[in-house]
Amino acid sequence: MPLPSGSATPTSSAPASSPATPEEAIRAAYTAFWPNGRQALTGAFEQIEPTLARYATGDYLKFQVKNARMAKANGREPWGSGPVLHIGKIEIVGSAATLKDCQDARQAGLADASTKKLIPNTRGGPKQGFRAELQRGSDGQWRLSGLKPDRSACSGQ
Repeated sequence: MPLPSGSATPTSSAPASSPATPEEAIRAAYTAFWPNGRQALTGAFEQIEPTLARYATGDYLKFQVKNARMAKANGREPWGSGPVLHIGKIEIVGSAATLKDCQDARQAGLADASTKKLIPNTRGGPKQGFRAELQRGSDGQWRLSGLKPDRSACSGQ
């Protein structure tokens, strides 16, 4: 169950300019999802859902909101600078897309909010493969609708 750890610099809104291709828009949305998740965990409790809704949708948004609220209520916060993304193949069919990512997540985990110390077994590894599903909304924005482990995303890397 990956909780987005994000990078050191939170993203507060959608990109100002439109990417030139659908692949670039998908890559931009997926990339922005991670620091956006960090912002949700470090911001105000009541802002978790609106923050995550920028880059997630549907049941996946509900899942992320539930987990972020639980983490925050249990005194958890993001640890580290966040995952380094290695986005691979992107496939688009209409308003749906899949993307493969082989992350280096050694600098992503959860910390105790009071001590700032890494919580054991929450830190990622050097090659964590994911298959992301994205949907393009009526506003034209791509948002994550699913994220699952996928070892094949790291094959050949």
